[in-house]
Amino acid sequence: MKTAKAFTESHNNRAIILLIFNNETEIFIKFATGSVRHFFQFFTNIDICFSMNLGFTLLKDTYSIYRFDAGSPFPYWLDNSDFYSVTKTHDELSVVSKQVEIKHDDRIRADRNWRIIKINGPLQLSQVGIIADISELLKRNEIPIFEISTFDTDYILIRADDLEKAVKALADAGNIISRE
Repeated sequence: MKTAKAFTESHNNRAIILLIFNNETEIFIKFATGSVRHFFQFFTNIDICFSMNLGFTLLKDTYSIYRFDAGSPFPYWLDNSDFYSVTKTHDELSVVSKQVEIKHDDRIRADRNWRIIKINGPLQLSQVGIIADISELLKRNEIPIFEISTFDTDYILIRADDLEKAVKALADAGNIISRE
């Protein structure tokens, strides 16, 4: 599978598309009907990530996504996790943390066996489309995600069963993935 960087420019009702394959340049011209992204659907052997090449780090642990009833206290075991994220709303307390064994409780739901791929940051809050591009790439490979954003960067949760497929898709798109 080829990896390309794409740059587009509109001129006289045509989109000029510049593709760079391993330092070789190819130029395609498409009439203005349809979007540039639709144009790439005809190139099924080309996998394109429309954002800049990114660095990723695969975190070492396995994580779970927990849902607690609204008004629940923060779980006492959060301090034992190197990474955790808590979101409190009027409807629920949602927690992502290192996977732990908890006693059965009908008020707690858990979706287990997730891995985390961190986008190496910091990213600028004004950057547009990073998550959209990653999500689209993983969607094309039929990989569901759960995403967490922080001030500095983003974290993509991938089911453990889909991890190697996701790492391959990201790497094939020209991204570098390191492991903790």
